[in-house]
Amino acid sequence: MTMETVWGPVLIYSFLKTYTMAKQRGIFKAEGTLDEVTFYKSKDGFMLRQKGGVSAERMATDPAFERTRENQKEFARAGRAGKVLRTALRPVLKSTSDRLMVSRLFKEMMRVVKASKKMALNLSIR
Repeated sequence: MTMETVWGPVLIYSFLKTYTMAKQRGIFKAEGTLDEVTFYKSKDGFMLRQKGGVSAERMATDPAFERTRENQKEFARAGRAGKVLRTALRPVLKSTSDRLMVSRLFKEMMRVVKASKKMALNLSIR
């Protein structure tokens, strides 16, 4: 990797330190990791993101993250439900080319999961 290849992403990184994700707009395209910034290519072009967050062990055990764990369970449940529905409808969906369908389906599954949770709470109160 030459100095010119690294210089563009370094400049972009220095201006975007406060953002967790940014899009590379310079003439230099890079993939890989530099310091705590990861450069990668996606369908939307070359992107970068900053490393950070809480350790997995702390997230799993710390009482302060109890709500986070509950949200993770809801998220996983909606994702699994969406996958079951997509698998069942695969023959129909094969002929479509909608790359946002999965996210819209997931959004609706989250509504179902939250509604069922709310209904279960209402039944337990009675």
